[in-house]
Amino acid sequence: MSRKYLLLLAIATLAAFTVLFLLPTNSPPPSNSLLPNLKPEKIERITITSNNQTTTLIAKEGNWFVAERANYPADSPRILRFLRQIWELRPIQTLQTTPADLPQLGLSISPTPSPTPLSSENQNQENKEPHSPRDTQPILISFYDSSNNQLANITLGKFHSPSQSSFDFPSPPIGRYLLTSSSPKVALVKETFFDISPNPADWLNKQFFQTGNLTSIQWIPADQQPAWTLSKTNDQWQLDNPPPNQTADPNKISLATSSLANPFFNDVLPQPKPDDIEGTLILKNDNNVILTLIIGKEKDGNRPISISATAPPDAQPQPNLSDFQKFSGYTYLVPSYLLQNLLIPRNDFFTTTQQSEPQPNPCLLYTS
Repeated sequence: MSRKYLLLLAIATLAAFTVLFLLPTNSPPPSNSLLPNLKPEKIERITITSNNQTTTLIAKEGNWFVAERANYPADSPRILRFLRQIWELRPIQTLQTTPADLPQLGLSISPTPSPTPLSSENQNQENKEPHSPRDTQPILISFYDSSNNQLANITLGKFHSPSQSSFDFPSPPIGRYLLTSSSPKVALVKETFFDISPNPADWLNKQFFQTGNLTSIQWIPADQQPAWTLSKTNDQWQLDNPPPNQTADPNKISLATSSLANPFFNDVLPQPKPDDIEGTLILKNDNNVILTLIIGKEKDGNRPISISATAPPDAQPQPNLSDFQKFSGYTYLVPSYLLQNLLIPRNDFFTTTQQSEPQPNPCLLYTS
């Protein structure tokens, strides 16, 4: 039995135990459950709606995807933890209320959104305003099975905080008011659901590429400005072909070469490359992987980038490109500051070395 096979078997086993631990199957709900008839293993789709924003999470073959981002992979472990929270949800207190009381608790009821067909992959509802955990807008969460039948829904309302706090600071929430489809009564629960957001970007799997041990970085601007290349030899980075009487600033080189040490992204667009291209970044590492990043122009604090990976045909051994190729076909929005020390003009690396003019001997100035 090969080592690769054993590794894949171990990963599959770990994933199976993770799912079993996070998501109960065929188990009775806890006593006093707010959703006693909800079976988490039957849930195939979740919609999260608030303030004209919607996220649709779809389950396929044990993984979750974000429909509004062209079925980009979602943070599956986080969704499984959320489903376990829902399955275990029990009230601290139930309140007798009238419809007039609901707005005060952040529970003004809106019509349940009709299910989006599972085949609709490009329901791209852009979300300009980030979701705040202190937002008192009601959040409607609906759960559906594989046939688009609604299994249950929950409306999240205002947070509950102690009436007074020490030092006159606002008290952190210790619970939240909500309504469920199984009862007309408002329930106060200990869970705050801080991280439940209607913004699709918040549910993406934010795992991103890792460059590995880089040996070369090349920046090729799209506007015909001079390109530049940084190369590493004996663990020392140098700018190729510096002009005479000029020295590349080692601090600027250090900032440039460390810019992609831990890359991350804020959102993803369902397109293979940016529209307005500023240049191309070519990265080579010591495993013979060549990463080509097409960089778009800055907008709203982000830069769009696309990623492709290749290897020289004569490279021995040939590297495994699958860890990089899974990021192809999308455009990622990365924070602009992540690249600000990397996408600089060639001349910005240099510190001009000026030859000092000869100075007169001060002793000679006062000789007769």
